[in-house]
Amino acid sequence: MIYVMEFGPLRVAGSKGKQWVVFSVDLAPKGFSVLFTHMAPDQATARRAMSVQLGVQEARKVQCCESLGRFGQGRGWQVARAPLSVWRHAAVIHASLKLRDELGECAFTPELEELLRSSALFLLAKPWERPLAQSCHPLESGEIVGLFGANGVPGIAIVPSREAFERAQSRDPRLSALPDAVLVSVVPDDRDEFTKNAFGLGFSLGALRRRAGRAVQLSFDDAQLAAAVLREFAMGQVPAREASHGP
Repeated sequence: MIYVMEFGPLRVAGSKGKQWVVFSVDLAPKGFSVLFTHMAPDQATARRAMSVQLGVQEARKVQCCESLGRFGQGRGWQVARAPLSVWRHAAVIHASLKLRDELGECAFTPELEELLRSSALFLLAKPWERPLAQSCHPLESGEIVGLFGANGVPGIAIVPSREAFERAQSRDPRLSALPDAVLVSVVPDDRDEFTKNAFGLGFSLGALRRRAGRAVQLSFDDAQLAAAVLREFAMGQVPAREASHGP
């Protein structure tokens, strides 16, 4: 079976104006797979492009989200509630478009989905409320992991030294000025229907990588390390992983 979802209009990082997104996935018993994704400045264009491509799938049953009900009626599409796997894919697309400049190669990947999943666990567990939560934790590589939340912006900072951690702990609003750091924020946001339906609670993900004083894109290693640290904090463990990325 095929499922089609749309959302928008969304302001996409690095582009002018807003965009509509329509995507389709195959919900075959053998596993979830993406079929087509279309993005256009107007809803009608994105819808038509999807309809044309799904036209060759006439023998397949197609379900769609409620907003596509009238459009899909004449095409034999049936309105149905989106499965969890569809919402999780939508959450990945939504976060990728919002943070396209910061995520780089991590956009639209399983690594980003795992980062989102770990962020939800982190937010649900509220580890920053535990005793000694604001202390720092060294990684095997010598880097330092800092946990934040008392300032109303839950998240973590992975920095190269204790001195850098103490600077961040001073609640300097210019955290982005840290010369070398991986910064991830997970801010509650009930308006985010994507994370709410995909992971059980709404939140807004923020991610920033700085290297030698410059903002650069997150690497796969950065995303994997951040996801692991968030998950371990959520489970009440002290992170002690080896960082695979350099300073």
